Amino acid sequence: MLLVKKILNYFKAKEIETSDFYSNKVVLFIPLILGSLFFLTTILLFIFGPIDWDLNNLPLLSTFLFSALIALILGYFTAVKTKTKIKYNNIDMNKLIIFSFLFYIIIYFITIYSSTGNIFPDFIKGLTNSGEAYRDAKNTESSNLIVYASMILAPIMSFIVPITLIYFKKLSGLSKVLGILTILLNLMAGVSTGTVNSYASVVLQLVVVLTIIFCANFKKSSIKEKISVIFLIAFLIFSFFLFYKNNMSNRLIEDSKPKENEISQNNESNNTSNNIITNSTTTDNAITEKKESVISNEEVDKMFEKSAMFEIGKIKSNTVFMKLPKFFTHLTSYLTHGYKGLSLAMNEDFTSSYGLGFSDFFRHNILKVLGKTNQETAIYKRTYMKKIESKGWVTGAVWSSFFIFPASDIGFPFTIILTFAIGYLYGKVWQDVVLNNNVFATVLFFSLTTMIFFLSMNNIMFQTGANFITLTSFLVLWIISKLKERKI
Repeated sequence: MLLVKKILNYFKAKEIETSDFYSNKVVLFIPLILGSLFFLTTILLFIFGPIDWDLNNLPLLSTFLFSALIALILGYFTAVKTKTKIKYNNIDMNKLIIFSFLFYIIIYFITIYSSTGNIFPDFIKGLTNSGEAYRDAKNTESSNLIVYASMILAPIMSFIVPITLIYFKKLSGLSKVLGILTILLNLMAGVSTGTVNSYASVVLQLVVVLTIIFCANFKKSSIKEKISVIFLIAFLIFSFFLFYKNNMSNRLIEDSKPKENEISQNNESNNTSNNIITNSTTTDNAITEKKESVISNEEVDKMFEKSAMFEIGKIKSNTVFMKLPKFFTHLTSYLTHGYKGLSLAMNEDFTSSYGLGFSDFFRHNILKVLGKTNQETAIYKRTYMKKIESKGWVTGAVWSSFFIFPASDIGFPFTIILTFAIGYLYGKVWQDVVLNNNVFATVLFFSLTTMIFFLSMNNIMFQTGANFITLTSFLVLWIISKLKERKI
């Protein structure tokens, strides 16, 4: 206990400062506005967008989704309108960033080397040939020791980006450099593996914080500063569209190439029939070059359209979306096809998975600790994820929205109540950031923001070990910090 007390005293700040957002109460509602508008947009795009998903329960599905949206709004609004005790944070943010960065940079390079064989992420390959980068990343397994170390240390490393973005003006020059470097390294790591989610998460965090800053300083900022922030937000969103199009185009082209067994068969056929090409490497290159050379923009558009349908949806005719590039249809599918999985799940009977359905990571590891791994298959069969596999919808290969995971434990009606609780927690946490500079609330706010913006897509914060441990750890730490305030 003495050691813990010394550590806590080391991170105490000499001066206590209020939040930059404290003077503008409108800022309290910005995360709600952004999150609910995005959620509403995904619902409307799914129902009225360019894809007909062949739904047989649209009234039921729509009722659930709009109820969830209303519950999220009411929960958040209730939290923000409820008074909270003001007790300013007294943690030295600069020391915390430096401490976190020491762990981050070590784990970062070890992870990159373990998964790619390179000491530094090959983000150039990720930009120019994301299809191959994505394929290589999927086929590479990191050491279990490194994976578990990354998960366990994830909460410590999670301080850097939230503190950098929320308290940037208050930080020292070194802390600012380390924070920006961390953001760039995260981007490079994601780009080097050809994944869209990592880039989307960074853009999401930056856009949300910039919007909050824009609103908080609207009256006192100059026109030039306003235009600069708007331009930066627009640039980030546009960069995501470009990255998404380039990334998915390359992945579709990569998927269209002959697989190794197909190339091998072609090699044997060519060598037997005409003996023109005898070197297998030359044959591979010739086939690949030929395949790449015949793929036109029109064919890429057709591949975008086909992959967006998942062999279930159909393009609607005579809609305004027909005039947009095909990748917008694909992007719509990317953001909303999880609701198709939700629709299929709502046709199934409810059989509770006893609190173990909301997270594959939690279920697997808690049963392992309890020595009940032999029951995992039986429990998984009770989840909605397993039930809709027979309909051809394999959650993981495709998305089924956040909602079917907790619904596997508590049913869809109670999931609406859970969404109200999530909204309440989100509002209360952001209120604590604005009024108290609570550092635990700051990290938790970023985790909840990511979760809410991914409601239509997947269970991003509970499926992977690092995200699960980070969110639950900071939820516990934040609750403890609030209980400590009450005792004072």
